[in-house]
Amino acid sequence: MDPAPQPRDLTWFRLLALSAVWLAATRLLPRYAIYLIPLSLARHMTLQAYLMLVQVVVTAIGLGLAALILRAPRRGLGLAWPAGYQLAIVIAATPIIFVAASYIAIGAAFRTLMEEIARGGAEVSRQNAGEFGRSLKQDPAVLTVVWSAILAPIAEELLFRGALWSFVTDLTRRLLRAPDKASESLSAFLDESPVVRALSTVKDWLLSGGIATVLSAGLFGWMHADMPGGVGIVRVVSTTCLGLACGVARHRTGTVLAAIVVHFTFNALSIGQTRRWWIVGGFSNYFGVSTLMSLVAGLCAIGITIGVVVRYLITPRGKPAP
Repeated sequence: MDPAPQPRDLTWFRLLALSAVWLAATRLLPRYAIYLIPLSLARHMTLQAYLMLVQVVVTAIGLGLAALILRAPRRGLGLAWPAGYQLAIVIAATPIIFVAASYIAIGAAFRTLMEEIARGGAEVSRQNAGEFGRSLKQDPAVLTVVWSAILAPIAEELLFRGALWSFVTDLTRRLLRAPDKASESLSAFLDESPVVRALSTVKDWLLSGGIATVLSAGLFGWMHADMPGGVGIVRVVSTTCLGLACGVARHRTGTVLAAIVVHFTFNALSIGQTRRWWIVGGFSNYFGVSTLMSLVAGLCAIGITIGVVVRYLITPRGKPAP
């Protein structure tokens, strides 16, 4: 009797369906959910309150759908606790990421920002930031932190570095083909070539999560292209850099919780930058970035270097560090 055929593993398709519905809800609900709210309530809602409500609803939809269609929802979303050492590295690295992303974003938008200032002063940038920018600066600090530094990281990372990242990674792994004997022989012949080893390392990185990191970061940046002018350029570039960092955190640790921590810390630092919390004790802004944060980033870089070296020295040989 022939053995019973094995059921096809449709994990990638389930993750695709989950990601598509979740992305659609993320894109459409902020625009149209306001029409579902009673007018008497909507008139008294601030932008922050509305966006917080939408984030909670969208996240509930995504998590509920994941529980319904995924065989292993926790694994599909990357829900696992990172190692303590990994978490410490992630937290210490985020100020470095924030400062680097800020300089890159401002550099990319510098010409546009200068043209806007020459044409109409700083008021042009404030107008381009719109109600969103005003709420970040003027709404109660507690609500701003809850919205931007807690709810947003959880909601966005569960989608972009959770479901979407897992889908792309699972799909790229399935597209791999086992090398034939001829290619194996050629690989063995060229094994000593540094170039071949480097290319093999890059290929392994891309297929094990690098492609997912790049694609999810690009989509993440595009989803934040909601402001015109120089402010819009800064927003897209900085969020794309943040997406890359969160993807690397998910890739390196294997858990979306590390990406949430990066996003939380990044947004908290961004709120402080916007509200000028870091302009204290003689510190100022340089090229739009607090010199205090630049100092903190430098100290974090030194701390990470020392930690990595010490961990390498105390780790027994033949037993790789986690």
